[in-house]
Amino acid sequence: EQEKKDLENIKAEEERKKKDEEALNRKEQARLIEEKREQEEKRKDEEEERKKAEEEEKKKQEEQRIKEEEGERREEVFEKCKFLIGKGYDALNKNNLWKAERIYSKLTIFYSALDEESKAEIFKDINSFYKSLLLKKDHIKAEAREKGRKAEEERRKTEEQERREIEENRKLREAEAKRRKEELEKNWQSAKKTGFN
Repeated sequence: EQEKKDLENIKAEEERKKKDEEALNRKEQARLIEEKREQEEKRKDEEEERKKAEEEEKKKQEEQRIKEEEGERREEVFEKCKFLIGKGYDALNKNNLWKAERIYSKLTIFYSALDEESKAEIFKDINSFYKSLLLKKDHIKAEAREKGRKAEEERRKTEEQERREIEENRKLREAEAKRRKEELEKNWQSAKKTGFN
């Protein structure tokens, strides 16, 4: 009976050891699985970091390329502004206000696309062109007013001349009518005296 108890104790001990080993194995497996998961996460993190670094590098390169393109584009816009100012002055010299105003309108659009440094550099030229445009407009309006005034004056003189001529013609007709009347009366008087022969 003692042996049975010992055997049972031994079996229980073995089962406990077996359970402990199984528990250790499960813990070991869980630890290994956890390590594997951690390594996988670490690898994924490193992969994400690498991808992030690559994306940032690409982004920096793209930004640099865009900056260079914008710099070139702004330089082109700056040159276009200078070109348009020259064309605008040509239009003003030909008294083509419509074209000069369209050019100024384009200039304002291009000017807004410039960076601050370029804006400061070209502002005086654009402002000078605009002032010239306004002066030319005023000059042409003044000329038009002067032409209108002269035309009105000429029209008034012509009307006055025509009125005088009409008045003179009227007076001449009246004088002619009076002369005829007097002549008729004279002829009538002389015919009366002579007895209608």
